[in-house]
Amino acid sequence: MHGLKKNKKIWIMVLILLLIIVSSLIFLFKKPTNKTKSNGLDTNERFNKKEQKIVDAVYKKIDSSDYFDNSNLKLIELESLQLYGYYKSQSNILYIKVNYNSECNDGTYSCDNLAKDKSYSLSNNIPFYFFIKVDTNNYNHLEIVDGISANINSDWVSDSSKIE
Repeated sequence: MHGLKKNKKIWIMVLILLLIIVSSLIFLFKKPTNKTKSNGLDTNERFNKKEQKIVDAVYKKIDSSDYFDNSNLKLIELESLQLYGYYKSQSNILYIKVNYNSECNDGTYSCDNLAKDKSYSLSNNIPFYFFIKVDTNNYNHLEIVDGISANINSDWVSDSSKIE
């Protein structure tokens, strides 16, 4: 009878050890479901090659305390890029609306200083957004702009096609 109690204890300890090992392996090898600020490491099948270069440049640009309170930032995830247009004389410089989601550690959106019209986005359950101007020759020159406007006599080309 004493041997049965000892075997039960051994089996319980082996079971606990196996649970700890399995939990550790799951934790180590599980892909994160949320995209955190990744400084250009966000590769996602929803973006084509050119869009991915823009996404990488955006992550690099917004990794600044000017746009987010990093001490309170939980995650930022770029959802989509929407081409607005370009100037015919500078067709390599695209003007793009960037849709994204963000979360703060405190459950508010106070860590996000980048979103345009946060209250509208929140009340209509749509992603936050901002506008960028990017040079597609080298992707190094990326500027966050307040909006997009063009003179009627300019060579502005309004284009909402897919970025290719």
